[in-house]
Amino acid sequence: MRLLSVAVLALACSGSSAAAQTTVRYFNGVYGLLGDIETDAFLKETRQGGKVVSAELDLCHAPSPGSPLRDRFVVTLKPQGNRLIGSGQTQEGRLPVAVDLVRSATGNSYSFEGTVKLGDRILKSSSDDLADMSAKEFEEQTAVEEAIVETPADFREVTPGTLGIRVARTGLIDFLKALRAENVKVQGYSIAPSCEALRRGTVDVQVDVDPERAAETIAKAKALPGSLVPDGQAAASTSDARSAFRPGDSVMPPESSTATNSARRSPRPRPRCCPPNPATSNGMT
Repeated sequence: MRLLSVAVLALACSGSSAAAQTTVRYFNGVYGLLGDIETDAFLKETRQGGKVVSAELDLCHAPSPGSPLRDRFVVTLKPQGNRLIGSGQTQEGRLPVAVDLVRSATGNSYSFEGTVKLGDRILKSSSDDLADMSAKEFEEQTAVEEAIVETPADFREVTPGTLGIRVARTGLIDFLKALRAENVKVQGYSIAPSCEALRRGTVDVQVDVDPERAAETIAKAKALPGSLVPDGQAAASTSDARSAFRPGDSVMPPESSTATNSARRSPRPRPRCCPPNPATSNGMT
């Protein structure tokens, strides 16, 4: 009898442990949360035993339908019954945001219905037929493959003359002003508004340059205001640059590099949503 009681207790503890297991699931490409305004959004849920205990919504959006500009907000959502509720403000425009979504599931299909208050506008949200995924699946789905070529022996072998320089978004305007003296042509689409730049906090400025002047231009770019210090190391001036060369049409820098001159083999990136727009004075990308 005592052995039976111990066995039952062990099973009860095991069941309690399983129910309390914490998992993280993602919804990528959550659409329709701001009515007819273009969005790029994903939602992260933390669950315990299948019950949502917290969530986070990362939503990049146009400020209005058809606008080439982009803004973004990241809001922590708290479950209240079958509702997910949270508030915050946009990254660029500093507009107040209030999210109220009803979450429902049918089998492996999920939907979110409700409203998002953006500034003084109340926008209807409706997104259905969504599938959740693991953190690994989300990373694989959103990853960008790169093949890095460190310190190319001959810049002409890896690029026809396009240089990429990673610049902090906050220093982009000063960087472009300083770049005018270098006799290079800026690729307009590389400084166009993008959700990627808002999430990463940097802009990959691409410029056309004579391949014979590539190394010289990189050296000068290191000292321009707004460009980034590789791996956070201090530079002779107050800033430095992450720069890269690659074969094909264009060059982009790696996410982190110990070398100032590096290259990666990847196709020319395409603008995600919109044409170049010089309107940056309002704080939006």
